[in-house]
Amino acid sequence: MAAPAMTLHRYEPLPKDAFRLLTIVNRQDPVIQCTLSAFSLDRPPAYSALSYTWGSAVPGDGLTPDLDRTLVCNGGEVPITASLEHALRSVPLAYECIWADAVCINQQDVDERSAQVALMGRIYSQASQVVVWLGPADDFTQTAFDFIRDFAGRMPDEVYHFNAVQSKPFFSDSGFWGKIGRPEWTVAEKHALVWLFIRNWFSRAWVIQEVVFASDAVVFCGSHSAPWPAFSVVSAFFTQRDLTRIAMEEVEGAREYLAMRAGYFRTIGSVPINIELLKEQCVNAASGISEDNRDYESAMVLERIIWSTRNVQATEPKDKVFAPVALLLHLLPSEELTARLKPDYSKSVAKVFTEVSSYLMQHCDKPGRAFMLSLVGDTTQSQAAGLPSWVPDYSAHTPSSIAAQFDRKFNCIAGLYLDKYLDFTPRNLKLRLWASQFDTVLVLLPPLFQKGRGSVAELLPWLQFAAALPDFDASGEPAILSMIHSFTANGTREYDCRTVYDKFRDMLTKVFCLLVSRSQISVDQLLAPGTILSGMLDDLERRRITAFPTCAQLRDAVKDPGVAMEPEDEVFRFMKNTDRRLFQSTQGYLGIMPTAAQTGDEIFFVPGSTVPFVFRKTKQSGEYHLVGEAYVHGIMYGELWREGLQPQWLSVTLI
Repeated sequence: MAAPAMTLHRYEPLPKDAFRLLTIVNRQDPVIQCTLSAFSLDRPPAYSALSYTWGSAVPGDGLTPDLDRTLVCNGGEVPITASLEHALRSVPLAYECIWADAVCINQQDVDERSAQVALMGRIYSQASQVVVWLGPADDFTQTAFDFIRDFAGRMPDEVYHFNAVQSKPFFSDSGFWGKIGRPEWTVAEKHALVWLFIRNWFSRAWVIQEVVFASDAVVFCGSHSAPWPAFSVVSAFFTQRDLTRIAMEEVEGAREYLAMRAGYFRTIGSVPINIELLKEQCVNAASGISEDNRDYESAMVLERIIWSTRNVQATEPKDKVFAPVALLLHLLPSEELTARLKPDYSKSVAKVFTEVSSYLMQHCDKPGRAFMLSLVGDTTQSQAAGLPSWVPDYSAHTPSSIAAQFDRKFNCIAGLYLDKYLDFTPRNLKLRLWASQFDTVLVLLPPLFQKGRGSVAELLPWLQFAAALPDFDASGEPAILSMIHSFTANGTREYDCRTVYDKFRDMLTKVFCLLVSRSQISVDQLLAPGTILSGMLDDLERRRITAFPTCAQLRDAVKDPGVAMEPEDEVFRFMKNTDRRLFQSTQGYLGIMPTAAQTGDEIFFVPGSTVPFVFRKTKQSGEYHLVGEAYVHGIMYGELWREGLQPQWLSVTLI
């Protein structure tokens, strides 16, 4: 006779400041048997806190969780994901009690979820050990963990206390490998490390919250393990040796995977060292805090976390805010922070995002407030309905911010601030600020190199635009040179004019070969005399504009199988990953702005910002929609102010 169907586990309400812990009775049975008990956080037993992905842990699989497994708690069933089941069956546990959010929190009770998430900082910081589960092992795991343990074991003690500045000369030293007494890392080791560090755990929103204050953390992948400090020191090494570039150039299959996941892994292997740097910032903020500056310190730390985790993944969009807020409620609590931002899953996504943006706008320093505007990405990709235009969609996958290219030291208004800077009016969700209108968008080119697109015809508007440019633009530079610098937001600034032209020509040649390889039309047909494409290229050649390939150069390049590879130079990478469009203003300036921009949009300066912004008029006088940030070549370093610009400051309202 078949066994009777088992009922779901019934959760009892938790007292204030209490949490549940799981005790495994038998994990060898087909269904894991366990007990679930409540404890006070003031007097908890020793326990391990599990950090894992709800969805698949394996690169290439999504994070969307399927509750297709069960475990039995106190005689009742609890649905869980395969990832959690693997972890509970596989991880050696140093302590009898375990905390795993999917089971220890009643996921069906919105109020309990909200209350428990607010306690997450305490839960992870008070754990006797945090266990990081990266998923089952694969063919590369042992090689990766052998390298991590061996590498970390050779580091002198002081390396574990280095900051980013101190670690750079140590790890960049040409004699580094000899200094640590180890052969240089092999191709196999690089391959294994790349595939380990692009596992889904490293792209989770809760990673920082769960590890940053762990008294003891250990990382498992299958049966392989290493202490968290070993991951941190290896991560510091990766950031100096550019593991992302190595992945793109040397690791088979990684380029295609990273292109598919563009943004989640902009800097492979950086998560552990970034967590350590954030821990240092949090400790410093907490040590110098007073009641007068508590919300300021909280806001500055919160802004950094939100920015650094902008493109990580979360099954629940609200967790992009609730995860860092939970950390701050533990580290830098204040009455206002608790009242305004305490996790509440009953709120809409738009309300959560607007409330955190409002808090940051009110309490960050002036550059921090302006930087928040730079977090607004392509509004056409927004997934959160009802957001004011000045509120970033923290759940959206956004391009790199122009303002965040810190090495370029942009300062478009020469560091100007105004006392009357921002005035948030929460009743109608409008943001009032002072701004100065500078220019208007006259010409916008279609986006180039977008995912899912790619035809030779896509190049025609760009060639036509370039051919029609005057010799010099409004900045006084050769217009073609300004156009190329704009593509990269001045990332090509260190090269001389000839080198910039050569690099751009090589990039276009590779793009052309790539597009021809996908086309059913032959190169001879595309470049036949009398075609639009050949006519444009011939005209550019007659004008001796060497930034563009000639028809003859393209024909020769197509015959070379090595040229058709996807280009990886500065121009291509930046344009492909930023989702921006080239524009020309009414005054003749060139630059790039969001794909959502339209002709007639206006370019404004905002006091405290390092970059200009694109605003769009509404039907209501003085009210605008924020479209996003812009790069305008020739004004990004305060040139207009040095030339004596006298701006007209207006009170502008963003809605």
